[in-house]
Amino acid sequence: PDCDAASGCFVKAARREVLIANAYFIPDLRTRLALAAAARRGVAVKILVPGRSDIQSVWHAGRYQYEYLLQRGVRLFEWQGPVLHAKCAVVDGQWSTVGTYNMDHLSLLSNLEVNFNVLDPGFAKKLADHLAADIAQSTELRLDTWRARPYADRVTERFFRLFSYFF
Repeated sequence: PDCDAASGCFVKAARREVLIANAYFIPDLRTRLALAAAARRGVAVKILVPGRSDIQSVWHAGRYQYEYLLQRGVRLFEWQGPVLHAKCAVVDGQWSTVGTYNMDHLSLLSNLEVNFNVLDPGFAKKLADHLAADIAQSTELRLDTWRARPYADRVTERFFRLFSYFF
């Protein structure tokens, strides 16, 4: 099928598992809905996001989306190592994508991005194993602790979310 990282159809087609690692994770409404719907269908949706970023405004804007996703069963893991710059996904151990596409508005509409999409179980397994190892070294975000984060963090996230169209 015509499926790429930008279209979100890879999430809609998932039946068992979606693994995503993304450095600048600011999913649009369509992608957020697809992720939530996948989790509702029983798909294990795990997303590796940066614990810190080289672009603070983008990092805060992306974090604004986390509560919505956590409420709907999407599992989020913050990378604790050096700056996360990965942009990849694996679906159902069959389909994979690796490239420069960030899950943000600019990458979708303005930036010149390139992804390599692979329909190969062997490649998908290797990439999924790498992602699983990174997730195992990360901190899982939980809805209850997420809601208890400092008020100043929430205000900062809401502020930068206003500008996410430009990121």
